[in-house]
Amino acid sequence: MKNKLRFLIATLFFFFTTQSISGPVERVNFIGLNNTSEDSLLKVISFQSGQEFNDNISNLMIESLFKTGLFEDISISQSQNNLNITVKENPTIKYFDFEFDSGSGLSRWLKGEKILFTSEILDEELFNNNLSAGNPYTQRRLEEFILFLESKYSESGYYNSIITPSVSIDSQNRAGVEITIDQGERVKIDTF
Repeated sequence: MKNKLRFLIATLFFFFTTQSISGPVERVNFIGLNNTSEDSLLKVISFQSGQEFNDNISNLMIESLFKTGLFEDISISQSQNNLNITVKENPTIKYFDFEFDSGSGLSRWLKGEKILFTSEILDEELFNNNLSAGNPYTQRRLEEFILFLESKYSESGYYNSIITPSVSIDSQNRAGVEITIDQGERVKIDTF
């Protein structure tokens, strides 16, 4: 008898929560936007006022918003006929600077070492990896970029290079990124 009562209560609870979540939506509200327009996000989620809303649609909307790379957290709730999408935006990159720490110019010249990457090449790579100023900052993109740099240094024989990132986020949710690169010395193979 207890099991049947629990089943009945669980079924009723599920039915009423599903009914409260689903239903036509009259208005979609975005909460927490600072850098992105609501119109562009409405195109991304492809949801119109008057449509029925349910858990499957909610999951698809969250997935499509995360794919933009603009947000670090997204939640969706429905109150009466309004759909509230609360977002926490990723910081926007304010600047991305490089500092080369490979000894003095004289000692590098005496050793015959050249800097592998110039600032221009690194700026181009930043642009190609969507890390230039104005783009959204994510830790994952920065880590992928550092792995890319480490692989390029290794391919060129600089196995002991050290790449150190430093990120600061200001009160306006803008990220300043500084990377210190110590390319070290190129590995040389001696012949006998």
